[in-house]
Parts: sequence; C-alpha cells; structure tokens
Amino acid sequence: MKQCEIEQKNTGCRDLNSIEDIMNGLKSLFQSGENISENNLQSIDSSLTKLTQVIRQGKFSETPTQSPIDYPCIVNEIPPENPEQLRNRLRASGYSESLLDVTFNALKVDPEIRAKYEKAYDFAVGKSDKNGAFICGEYGTGKTWLAAAIGHKAAENGAWVLFGTFAKITSDLMSAMKSGGSEYAVLWERYTKKADLVIVDDIGKEKPTDWKLQQLFELVDTRLSNGKKTVFTSNYSLGALKSRITPENSDDCTAGALLDRMKNFEPIILNGESRR
Repeated sequence: MKQCEIEQKNTGCRDLNSIEDIMNGLKSLFQSGENISENNLQSIDSSLTKLTQVIRQGKFSETPTQSPIDYPCIVNEIPPENPEQLRNRLRASGYSESLLDVTFNALKVDPEIRAKYEKAYDFAVGKSDKNGAFICGEYGTGKTWLAAAIGHKAAENGAWVLFGTFAKITSDLMSAMKSGGSEYAVLWERYTKKADLVIVDDIGKEKPTDWKLQQLFELVDTRLSNGKKTVFTSNYSLGALKSRITPENSDDCTAGALLDRMKNFEPIILNGESRR
C-alpha cells in the first residue's frame, strides 16, 4: 500500500515524512539567523504548521482522500469547525433547534428505505450529478429530517446552506421588498446566487399567491442557471403538486414551468407509517 496518493496523473507518490523533515530543517535554519526577530520566528512556525495541515488534508495523505464535494462556489474558505461552531452556522442558515443535530448517523434507517437514504447521502456529498432533490411522502415519514441531514452534511463539508419552509422564505422576501432599500436585493442574491444549497421545506402545504409562486419559480430557475443545488420537500408527488401550488383563479403556466425544471431533480419518495 502506498503511503500517499495524488489524484493528478503522472505525478507519482511522494514521501510525506520527507517533506516534513525538510520543513523541520528549514525551521532550524531560520532559527539560526541572527537578524530574525522572535515575532518572525513565531510567524514562520505558524506558517509551516499550516502548510503541514494543508499537505495532510489535501493531495498528500496517508490514505486516499475523498473527492471534493461538488458545490461550485466552495473554495474551502470555512476552516475546520468544532460541533458548536457548526451548530451556530446552521442556526444562521435557518435551522430550528430541533434540527441542529439531525445527521445521517442520527437517522433511524429501516431496511426498506436504506437505498433512498443512501441516494440522499450521495446527493449531499456531491456524488449525484443532479442539481436538485425532491423528497416527498406522507405526513410524518421523515422528509424534513432527511432534508436537514442533507444540509447538515453539506455544511459540514463547507457549503453555505439556507433552510426554510416555502411559507417562511416567501414571507421573508415579501417583508424585504416592503422595507425598501437594498434589503430585498441582498436577500434575493443570497437565495439565488450565493448559497451553495437551498432547502425549501413543505412546498404545497398552502396555496401560494401569484407573486409567491413567481418568486419561487425565479428562485429555482436562477439557481439552476448558476449551477446551484436545491432541495424540496412535499407531502405531494410531483404530479399532484401542480394543482396544489396553482393559485386560485389563475392559470397553471407558472406552476407547470416550475415543475418542468424540477423533473430532473433526484426523486426520493418516502413511504410507510408516520414516525412521529
């Protein structure tokens, strides 16, 4: 077994320990210099330590590393976090307290739905080529929890996640619009361009207005155009959702256009009795 592996072809395998030996020697060389201040030595030591971490976590690794998560915006700007830091980031993303610790490891997986959870996990870590997932099923089958686990895993890997019910997201957009100024533009950009993953929970729970439905359509359409990932949960199947989200006394063109863009989402259907 090789000690380290690199994804690039024709580059071979280098000895990680030798690299660390070189860095240690370089540190000793710096320490022998008469004109180097103590502050500079501390800075050099800190930089070398960070370089070691980069080598261990990046291309040079004692074991093959997992392929990076497939979220186009992520440039590894978020440093390693402890559990509470991740929880705080999820709170800021819209997670309720009851969902902060919902992970794939915490979910109860029955044998008959294991394959569906594995499909959701693959989507969360970027192994799926889909830009969206549609989780549907009866009341209490775990749709929101599964969506939360997807977001938790994506956030754990560095993604910027936004989570909210359809009603809450559209209400926030309406409030921002009424407030005037740049608030709406900033919020809209967060949902459509900046967030790596947006989770829209409970679509179809209530009939939207024409304005809310148009906002949702433009949100999904813009995110798809930007290669961003979106997750929907619903009590309704994709086929039944069209009439459910069409406002009263309106045609179904916008609803139809939205569902047409969702037809290539990863379908995850949860059946069975309520788990509540």
